[in-house]
Amino acid sequence: MICSKVLTLGKVDLIARLAQQPSSPLCGDHTEYFNVGYPIGDPPRLRGSLMAIFSPDFLHMNSESIIFGSPIDTGGIAFGFFEIDDDPEAIIEECKCDGQKFMALLSALSVSVGPEAIQNLYRHHLSNEVLDVLKVFFSSAVIDLICRNRANPHSLLFEFSLDASYALAEDHIHKLFVPNTLDPRRIFPQLHLAAPHKIVSFNPKYGIEHAVSH
Repeated sequence: MICSKVLTLGKVDLIARLAQQPSSPLCGDHTEYFNVGYPIGDPPRLRGSLMAIFSPDFLHMNSESIIFGSPIDTGGIAFGFFEIDDDPEAIIEECKCDGQKFMALLSALSVSVGPEAIQNLYRHHLSNEVLDVLKVFFSSAVIDLICRNRANPHSLLFEFSLDASYALAEDHIHKLFVPNTLDPRRIFPQLHLAAPHKIVSFNPKYGIEHAVSH
């Protein structure tokens, strides 16, 4: 499945990897967060200067680097952005799964869910097909939280974190959205030389979500 990341130039380690440069030794223990599908753009919530969309191979190649995965935005639970009756810390632990379980979940979804439902999942919209698969992997408390907050796209964010050992090759980069106020030839020279079609310029006046939707 595809995944994505909204970021700023301050994400030094990830920028270096996107630029196909050696990672900074200062970021050797850096953990990075991604989500399956596209960033949330409806309603517009994208925050950052750039956005990267990665091919399915990126996640498969780095399955051993997964620290945890969750169908729900665990940070949103921690900060009270969901309607929830249970103890937040307890429900977060129920949402989290290790890399093996997370990859098994994605594999089950790929096999059992139709193309339209997958596209809805990429946009964080719940379908009955996806819900049936989730019921196999998670407790009733997690399923109840997802269903009760189904209008909130963060309830189906499918976030995952990777440790610093993850690999990022040019083949893993599907699209890189860069504001036209930045020169991609300077920031991402190797990617611009090898695959310039993967770099999409956009006018930051209209936001990243405008670029992604066109």
